[in-house]
Amino acid sequence: MSDRFSALVAAAAVFVLASGCGSFKSSTSQASSESSSNIVSSPFKWSSKSSKSSSGGEGAADAALRRDVLDAAASLARSSGDGSGFHRDVSRIADEHGVVDWDADPAVWAAIGCGLERGEPAPERRAALEQVLARAQADRIDWIRSGYGSASAP
Repeated sequence: MSDRFSALVAAAAVFVLASGCGSFKSSTSQASSESSSNIVSSPFKWSSKSSKSSSGGEGAADAALRRDVLDAAASLARSSGDGSGFHRDVSRIADEHGVVDWDADPAVWAAIGCGLERGEPAPERRAALEQVLARAQADRIDWIRSGYGSASAP
């Protein structure tokens, strides 16, 4: 089981790095939105322990969660906040999407990284936010950083 988890984490990181933040971008066309949702959720499936499916289906729910988390992280990066309430905010967002145990999902952490990048904080602030948000846990910092890498992302 740990090999499978490691493979899923590696697949998620490769996917996010290869596609950049654009994978989390919302689309105006329904077809593109559905396609993006399927792509974003395909490397990792929520377990029944981690998610309750919404009426939009698992892929749409997962993509919506990641988009909302990305937006929250971008807002934090643009603000002067210290990130101390961020976990509570993400827990509330996850709860709204019917997701529990969000902090064990590398894709949510990658969305946080993508949001931090979009918020364009100074490098020192971004590094400080990584530490605070990940609570200095190396795996979470790596997952956050896996969300970086798309300079052309809106």
